[in-house]
Amino acid sequence: MKRRREELYRHDIDFPPSLSICPVCGTSVSKENIGIHVEEHFTQPSTSSEGNRFDDLEVQGISDSADFRACTYGKCQELVSTSDWDDHIFAHTLEDQAISDSTGTNLLQAPVTFHQQEQYDMPLIYAQSDQALAQELEKQEMERLENQPCEWDDHMLAQALESEQRRELEEQRQQEEEELKKLQAMYGMSSTGGYVSQYSRHLEREVARNKTSVGDYYARKAEMLKILMTDNDSGESCTRGIIPQLHHRYEMGVSGTKASWLAIDTDHFASTVGDAGWGCGYRNLQMLISALLKMEIYRPVMLSVGDKVPSIPRIQQFIESAWTNGFDRQGSEQLGCKLINTRKWIGATEIAAVLRSLQIRTKIIDFHQATGCDGTHPEMFSWIKRYFSCSVSSTVLPTSSSVLRQTSVPPLYLQHQGHSRLVIGVEEHSGKDGGLYLLLFDPSHSAKQMQSLLEDIQSSSSGLRHLRRSLKQMRCKQYQIVYVDGIMEPSEMEESKTMDSLRVP
Repeated sequence: MKRRREELYRHDIDFPPSLSICPVCGTSVSKENIGIHVEEHFTQPSTSSEGNRFDDLEVQGISDSADFRACTYGKCQELVSTSDWDDHIFAHTLEDQAISDSTGTNLLQAPVTFHQQEQYDMPLIYAQSDQALAQELEKQEMERLENQPCEWDDHMLAQALESEQRRELEEQRQQEEEELKKLQAMYGMSSTGGYVSQYSRHLEREVARNKTSVGDYYARKAEMLKILMTDNDSGESCTRGIIPQLHHRYEMGVSGTKASWLAIDTDHFASTVGDAGWGCGYRNLQMLISALLKMEIYRPVMLSVGDKVPSIPRIQQFIESAWTNGFDRQGSEQLGCKLINTRKWIGATEIAAVLRSLQIRTKIIDFHQATGCDGTHPEMFSWIKRYFSCSVSSTVLPTSSSVLRQTSVPPLYLQHQGHSRLVIGVEEHSGKDGGLYLLLFDPSHSAKQMQSLLEDIQSSSSGLRHLRRSLKQMRCKQYQIVYVDGIMEPSEMEESKTMDSLRVP
């Protein structure tokens, strides 16, 4: 207010001769009453309202004239000259704006009514929070981008690309998790329990479906526990005498067969309810062990196994013992160093590890890619033929037939993705469609099927079709063969602990 009084003096405003300006409040007072007016400021507080103050001025004979106007803006109670009226009101608006900016809250001012019933419209400044302000700025930015199509398109494209990238990464992560779960389930890594638990659950389902009586359930379970105590396979899935019967069939002649080579006598072991879906590797190892037990050269080193084919739980113990002794450490880590009471699959390296731990020289041949134009493996077929036909112990049977060649070599373990089988021989056919055929024992064939096959071979050669596999029927991407090649010297044992293979081609 003092500043405004100085502005009034500085602008040399002409007052009526009868008026004087109060040095305290800056109002105009008649010269006769100026002393009393100033004295009142120091004798009692000014509590009069705005309306009463201007009423006092009128009582004193002072009222608005053409040269002055009374300001009632807020708490302002001044007489302002007409020439400075607009600047005076504008100063009030600037003060309000400064207060609003400093406090962060906008003040809502009502319209001002002046002494002459004139109305001055003040700007309405609405209270806004930080969030509302941010939304308003975002809206303005979006409107600006809409008015500039190039920038808007780039902005939307960037957002779309970022969203698409996030979606692809999430889909990739989910796919990897699903594939990992499938692999774990495939190789038995995600399941608990092994042969015994799976066999028991099957018996329980059979009882629930009324396919097995309660008495049979306990009898079969007791038999299973007895087998586990003796560590020998029960033989319920074993079919014997197939290879001797093949000798008889080839001696009688097989149409279209130019020559045939067979491994030594080998028993067939089929997967059962206890190992269905994961036991093919164990069953093939049982077949190979049954052949080695019949060979004089390997019998001394097989004493730790026993004179009978071990059960699957016993084979799992043999493999874990081989791992403990340092054979195939890498494979052991991949399978979590544990096989007992699990349904984990085994492959070529586990077969080699357990045989090498028994001092049996075992080698792995890796046919890592197809060598035929149509995805076949003619190199593998030729190698298998050389294995059987070029053995130093191979002899021709002294019979009237020149078709059969009996050898004294054990069968071959044949591994491919998801399954394994045992090669017990090979046939060479004549004619324009001639070629090589592998003779295979497959663990997926049940004991009932193999018994039926044995009967078919006795009556005719048509039963051989269940054993034969042609070049076009063997089109897996990769194959591995494990073969036995004699007894190792003690000096070879340490080096044999590391798994290696010969790649062909």
